[in-house]
Amino acid sequence: MNQQPIGEQVQQWAGAAIPVRQEISGHYCSMVPLDIQQHAKDLYEVFNEDSEGKNWTYLSAQPPQNLAEFTAWLKATCCKNEVKLIANVE
Repeated sequence: MNQQPIGEQVQQWAGAAIPVRQEISGHYCSMVPLDIQQHAKDLYEVFNEDSEGKNWTYLSAQPPQNLAEFTAWLKATCCKNEVKLIANVE
């Protein structure tokens, strides 16, 4: 497990509103609802650029070893109704 320091505890955190699943278009990129079929391969490749596993510091899983494991992790954890993930696309 990564031993990266995570900083000070946030005091009196009150939470935030659940984001709406809609595309948000900007000047340089768009934020779109996560689509595993469309985004898994690119996300896996970007996560793999982190050789120290720091991207996984705040996640409850170890870094997947291959695209199939990553896709399975996305399906198991990121597609639940209460989870609203988005992808940053250029």
